[in-house]
This record gives sequence, C-alpha cells and structure tokens, in this order.
Amino acid sequence: MGVHQFPMMKMMTNYNEKKFALFCEHMMDAQFAHIQYCENVKSIWETLCSVHEAKTIINKLFFHKRFFRIKM
Repeated sequence: MGVHQFPMMKMMTNYNEKKFALFCEHMMDAQFAHIQYCENVKSIWETLCSVHEAKTIINKLFFHKRFFRIKM
C-alpha cells in the first residue's frame, strides 16, 4: 500500500516535518545537544520538558527562593 492510499498519514508527516523545523528554527544552540536524536516533535517536547522542568525538591526550592528575591 502506497502513501497515496493513506492521505492522512502523508498530511501528518508533512505537519510533523513543519513543526520539527519550527522547533529547530527557534531553538538556541545549547538545546540541540538535548534533542539531536529526537525523531519527531513529541519526542523533542518530552525531552526538553524532562531537561528543564523543576521536578526535584532541590530545584523547586531553588526557583522558589529565586522567585521571592526578584525586586520590582
């Protein structure tokens, strides 16, 4: 069965490629080390979330402390 029999799959592939390119276009160079082996947009998002989200109590306390030290 060819791609022509599954137009939704072709459309999703084009959609994924466009979003992938958009992510890469707006990303800082330091982030490419984290996503160099990602194959789709979902894996990029999950990888970046796991790298940058404050999950441990130490990270949460650090950002809590940093937040309350901000002067307006």
